[in-house]
Amino acid sequence: ATERALKEAGAGRIFFVETPIASAVGANLDISSEKGKMIVNIGAEITDIAVISFNGIVTSESVPVGGTTFDNAVKNYFKKEHKMILSDNMAENIKINYLCVSRDERVDPFEVSAIELQSRLPIEKTVKPDELVKPLNEAITPILDSIRNVLERTPPELVTDIFERGITLTGGGSKLAGLDSLISITTGIDTTVINNPEKCVVLGCMKLLNEMSNDRKNELMNT
Repeated sequence: ATERALKEAGAGRIFFVETPIASAVGANLDISSEKGKMIVNIGAEITDIAVISFNGIVTSESVPVGGTTFDNAVKNYFKKEHKMILSDNMAENIKINYLCVSRDERVDPFEVSAIELQSRLPIEKTVKPDELVKPLNEAITPILDSIRNVLERTPPELVTDIFERGITLTGGGSKLAGLDSLISITTGIDTTVINNPEKCVVLGCMKLLNEMSNDRKNELMNT
């Protein structure tokens, strides 16, 4: 359906690229090497986890958890524990500026503006970030489980490569404070969030498209 819609819009050639491949290319990983690389792309709705080698995906798994899941965890917590209804913008603001998956991080209390559940009147409250660690970790657990599942299904020699080179996090959801450290602790593998992770997939698609364009130019020059 997507291909048909794009063709009707005037697109010439259409290429489908799997998200882990695009994010890996956007993160400047050498996907052509035989060495195994693990990429975890945490998008808005879905997290894609994959081990890549020789330009292909060896093992992978997708889980319906992402940045929106974290926002909803915040909203549900405030509704249940504080009887407050948060707007989408307020929940996202809290996620970006105050949330951390670990209590080791020292973050000052913050003010929350919302609607009181029963009266439906505006209300403000001071909240400690520590309150949100538990519901946030519950939201993240499926991602941790999927990472373990992918590692368990990956050939041992590639797992060794991953332990040596680490796990790469991409996608906007990977910017959640402390998430990289939590994955490192859980898996025993160094985990890194790249710069501008939210742009990885788009940058990867652009690089792949440019490579295909250059190959086509070379073909025409050699004919």
